[in-house]
Amino acid sequence: MKPSLTRLLVGVAFLSSVICCDKNPVRARLADIDSYAASNPDSARRALEAIDQDFLNTRRLKAQYALMLSTALSRCKIKVPNDSLINIAVDYFKRFGPAKEKFLSYYYQGRVYNDLEDYESAMLSYLEAESIHSKGIPLRHLTSLYLLKGDIYQHYYDYEKAVNAFRKAQALALQCDWKSNYFNALMGELAQNVIFEKQNEADSLIQLIMPF
Repeated sequence: MKPSLTRLLVGVAFLSSVICCDKNPVRARLADIDSYAASNPDSARRALEAIDQDFLNTRRLKAQYALMLSTALSRCKIKVPNDSLINIAVDYFKRFGPAKEKFLSYYYQGRVYNDLEDYESAMLSYLEAESIHSKGIPLRHLTSLYLLKGDIYQHYYDYEKAVNAFRKAQALALQCDWKSNYFNALMGELAQNVIFEKQNEADSLIQLIMPF
């Protein structure tokens, strides 16, 4: 048998043995939870909290778990007291990717700071998320990102930046046919024009809002 063929067969046998011997059940469990996490976040949260932490025996598994649990908590509108959980995901995915998980880590880090009313830290996280470009990033998360940015700019009475963020959210909401957040983005822009007494712009937005 040729040496190159021998090395190839040995390599295949080694990989097969590694796969067969991977007895960590948490990988399949996380994949299963992920399949219903968006539609049933509370069930996902409870399933994640029931996982034996001893099986999270690699940095990637710990980061994946931290991101999934942070996502579930946010979807359930449960506020966490600090950023310790989501930072596990941020610290890993900002170095190793992939882009989607890196984006989501910064996005949910921003949501944590938002809930804690630390708006400066939230904006820094959202800017990091915004800087990541990938076709794999969900349009709905991008829509929410710009809505959240608009809200923070509105908090600081920055008219131009708030309107720009709300308009980006409108465009993205239309792309993914997310009518409720298209409405929210219109209302966000309208509020800015009312606050700053821009009557013509406000009237135009009211015409768009009326069908709702």
